Amino acid sequence: MVKVKLMQRDAHTQGSRERTGDAHAIPRNLDPAQHPMERARELARAVTAAKLDRMFAKPLRCALEGHGDAVYALSSTCARLDAFVSGAADGELRLWHVPTARATRSFRGHTAAVRGCCIAPTGATAISVSDDTTVRMWRLPQMAVTDNAMGHVTNRTATTTSADDALFSFHSKGGGALRGVDHAYETSSLSSTYFAVAGSCVEVYDGAKLTKEPVSTFSWGCDTLVYVRFNAAESNLFATAGTDRCVVLYDLRSSTPVRKLKQQTRSNCVSWNPMEPYNFVCGNEDHNAYSYDMRNLERALCVHKDHVSAIMDIDFSPTGREFVTGSYDRTVRIFPSHGGSGGVAVSASAPGAGGSGGVSALDTSGQRSRDVYHTKRMGRVMAARFAADGSYVVSGSDDFNVRIWKARASEPVGVVLPAERQAIAYRRALVSKHKHIQSVRQIANSRKVPKVIKSESAKKKVQLDSEKRKRDRVKAHSKPGTVVEKGERVRKLLRSDE
Repeated sequence: MVKVKLMQRDAHTQGSRERTGDAHAIPRNLDPAQHPMERARELARAVTAAKLDRMFAKPLRCALEGHGDAVYALSSTCARLDAFVSGAADGELRLWHVPTARATRSFRGHTAAVRGCCIAPTGATAISVSDDTTVRMWRLPQMAVTDNAMGHVTNRTATTTSADDALFSFHSKGGGALRGVDHAYETSSLSSTYFAVAGSCVEVYDGAKLTKEPVSTFSWGCDTLVYVRFNAAESNLFATAGTDRCVVLYDLRSSTPVRKLKQQTRSNCVSWNPMEPYNFVCGNEDHNAYSYDMRNLERALCVHKDHVSAIMDIDFSPTGREFVTGSYDRTVRIFPSHGGSGGVAVSASAPGAGGSGGVSALDTSGQRSRDVYHTKRMGRVMAARFAADGSYVVSGSDDFNVRIWKARASEPVGVVLPAERQAIAYRRALVSKHKHIQSVRQIANSRKVPKVIKSESAKKKVQLDSEKRKRDRVKAHSKPGTVVEKGERVRKLLRSDE
């Protein structure tokens, strides 16, 4: 009688593979005593993850050519994720098809610069306003023109001025150049056919009736309004920015304006947070963006810094967690929307302020930009918009080009496999966990900016430090209590009668 001993292995615990192509399962003892160098290895992985994020950072997707003059206006809608509209200083309006990177339609009718444009929430029509005091409504083609050649991108454009595309045109009742237009969103209390035009006053029209008479007219002591924007959640509410340095809130349900906010310098643009309808942010001539809560306009929620010139356009992402700004300093920056409760952030050139140009990718206070985009030949950015799905950023500048950027510079393009997606999430978690370590912070915050931006940031730091020294000396040589030190979030605010 022979005794035979059989060896039995569990495929899930002993490391054997079910198939030849499977990876070997390596058992691991989770006892911390068996891994004395675990924290050091994790820190090394975090440094490597930060390096990989900067290595793969290639934000520019493409530059769309075809405009014959500076691009002043951009607009997109969630109804058409693959298309957006741009308006130029030569009076031309173009409809762009993002997948093929080409213009599918060109609308000509304005005799002066197009200062504002917007697409209806349904995606069927577009409205443009111009310095020639006219408002024009255009029919947008439902099917985009595609190129038959696989992978071939051309700039061939179907130009049209026929009556089929030009639905409606009229002159503003207020007279003067028109600087902005925006469409109301569809809610139970308001139809999506309403749109507002900003010029010498605010005129609200009903696009469904196609009448030249405005439904409502609003004004509050300002000669020219340069921007108008509807609230995404409360469609009856909209805000305007004017040349009198005021941001005014209006409600269509009332015959008078609601609130007025006045600052020391002019605001060029306003945008509402789509997820928090009571919050809005305005881009100012003093190079900063200010976040406000409409329920309390006595102080700003946060002061967003980093630009070295006036902010010309601003737009929130669909999630409401960040917004994009386009500036006269030829850069596009992305900021976190939520500001911290702390006071003044460190200066742009101070240690730990985010490397060159003061960018801070790991700054959670919202005072510093998460990223900065620029190219060698890009002109002054006059318009900037987030894509309706939040994955791309579109900018228009005075070098006649429209550029498409990735919302996250190192995000891969195309199909991402689950294993790769998990690896990307793990690397981001590592960088976020060790963001206070100097070696990780320096790499993650490192940004290359033009030499002009760097020199202007240094000059701006000298000016801000000089102003602070002056305030401190005035307070030191005054009677106690006579000089009240104002915080940065209230220093720029003025009374409405000032």
